[in-house]
Amino acid sequence: MLSYSHQEKELCYRIHKYLIDKRLRVWLDRDDMYGSTIEAMANAVEKSKCVLLCMSDSYKISPSCQSEAEYAHKLHKPLIPIIMREKYRPDGWVSFIVGSRIYVDYHKLGFQVACDKLLEQIQMQNSDAHLNHQHKLPLPMAANTPHFQQWSYADVLRFIDGTNLSEMKPLLGKVDGQELFELYRMCELNSQQMYESLKTELFTLHKEILPINVYLRFITQLRKQANG
Repeated sequence: MLSYSHQEKELCYRIHKYLIDKRLRVWLDRDDMYGSTIEAMANAVEKSKCVLLCMSDSYKISPSCQSEAEYAHKLHKPLIPIIMREKYRPDGWVSFIVGSRIYVDYHKLGFQVACDKLLEQIQMQNSDAHLNHQHKLPLPMAANTPHFQQWSYADVLRFIDGTNLSEMKPLLGKVDGQELFELYRMCELNSQQMYESLKTELFTLHKEILPINVYLRFITQLRKQANG
C-alpha cells in the first residue's frame, strides 16, 4: 500500500508504475477506492503485506495520512518510510511511527536508484515476514519481550503516575503497552533523536516543555520494567 499526500502524487504515481512493472500488487487510492473513504483505507492497510509511508511536510499535516500510518503501526504492519521532498526529515508523530527504520530518499538517491532500494526493502520485509510466520513469532516482536507490552491504556497511565512522569502524560495518555514498548525500543536505539522528537511534539501540540531529566527518568524506568 502507498500511503501518501496528494501534494506528492506525481512522484507517487511514478513509484506506483515502477512497482507494478515489477509485477507487485500495489494499492493506490487513485485506482482502488470503493465505498466509504475511511473503510477503503482501513481495508487497504489490513490487507497489505507492507505499507510505504511517502513522507513530507504535507503528509505530516494530513489527517488521512496520519490515520493510515497510525493504523498500520497499530496492526504491526511492516513500514517502509520514503522521503518525497528534498531535505525533508520526519519529526513529531511521523518520527514516532518510523523510528529508526531505513529511509528511501528519492531526492538524494535519484529515482532509479531509490526505486531499486525500495524494491530491495520490500523483498526483505516479505522475506522476514515469511520467516517469522514459519517460526510462529509475532511481528515485529521477539520471543522474550518485556511484560509491559501487555499493558492496557490504564496500566500505562498508572505507570506514568507511579514514576512521577506527569510531564509525559500528554504524549502517552493514549498509548497502550505495545506502543509503549515500540517507543522504548526507539529510544534505546537513538536516545538523542527521540528526545528531540518527543520534545518537539510536546511543544507543538501542547505548548509544554519536556525537561531532559524527565525524559531520562522515563527511559530508566522503562529499562527497569524491561529487565525486571
